[in-house]
Amino acid sequence: MAAPYFLRLKLKDVMNMLVAGIDGSTKCTGISIMNDGKLEFYTLIDLHKEKDAMKRIQGMWTEIVKVLDQYKLDAVYMEKSIDKKNIDTLQKLSYLAGGMMFYCVQKGIKFVNPFPVEWRAKIGIKQSNKIKRDMLKAEAIIAVKKEYDIDVNDDVAEAILICRSAFALPEIELTEDELAEASLWRKQCH
Repeated sequence: MAAPYFLRLKLKDVMNMLVAGIDGSTKCTGISIMNDGKLEFYTLIDLHKEKDAMKRIQGMWTEIVKVLDQYKLDAVYMEKSIDKKNIDTLQKLSYLAGGMMFYCVQKGIKFVNPFPVEWRAKIGIKQSNKIKRDMLKAEAIIAVKKEYDIDVNDDVAEAILICRSAFALPEIELTEDELAEASLWRKQCH
C-alpha cells in the first residue's frame, strides 16, 4: 500500500536538498554546500586586507552571492550574530546577514539563522559559559577533520558544521584524545 500523500510529500521535500552553510564575518567568511548531507563544496572568502568596513561588507556580499549563484539552493543556513561585547561588530555582521536574507527572499530560498548553541548541539559540540570561543572553534576544526578528512580553518569548519546541522545526521562524537588535540591546537594558536 502506498504511503499517504502527505508522507510522500515530506519525503520528497527532504530528498535532494541542497543547502549552503555560512559562517559570516566582515573579514573572512566560510561557505559550504551540501546535498542531502554530503559535502560538495567549501571555500573561504578572505577580504581582511580591505580596511574600509563598508567596502568589505559589500565585497563580502558580492563574493558570497557569486558562490551561491552557482547552485540551485533550497536553504541557506547562516549563524546568528550574538556578539554582546562589541556593538559595532554586531551591527556590521547584521548588515551582512541582512544582505543574505534579502538575497534569499529574492531567489525564493529558505533562510535559517540559528544561534551558535543550536547548530552546535545538532553536531554534538557541547557549549557552555565555561568553554571559551577558541576551544569551540578548535573542536569544530577537529570534528570536520574526523568526519570529512579535510584540513580547514575555523571559519570553513564552522560553515561546514552549520550546513551539516540542516540535516538529520548523527552527532560527531569526539574522543577524549580528540578533545585534548583541540585543546592543544588552541594553546598553540594563542
